[in-house]
Amino acid sequence: MRKTGGMSDITSSRQMPDWFPALGLGLVLLLALTVIQVTRPGVAGQFLVVTDPRIGGAGLIDLAWRAGGGLLRQGVLPGFGVALSDDPDFPRRLRAEGAWLVLPNSRDLGCASGGVVS
Repeated sequence: MRKTGGMSDITSSRQMPDWFPALGLGLVLLLALTVIQVTRPGVAGQFLVVTDPRIGGAGLIDLAWRAGGGLLRQGVLPGFGVALSDDPDFPRRLRAEGAWLVLPNSRDLGCASGGVVS
């Protein structure tokens, strides 16, 4: 029987790769940027709507219309869109109509400005 090097063999086989800390830091930063983006104040009356991607573009338009608003723009991904309404109860009605997630639209997404320009 041949003796192994003892403890050093165990620790060397379980050593993390050199790139692992960089990957961890990148994921933490990505999470932080996502939280900051989602929690920023949005454009008044505009909401990012996420719903079942199987309803299609016409279904997304219909969902926004049934909730008392309109669809400003469909997203690149199916089931995503920017809905618009002046009614403060609009996000609740969107969820009642079947939207999975309704978030204030970030200013970075653009589309149209909310509020009255004088």
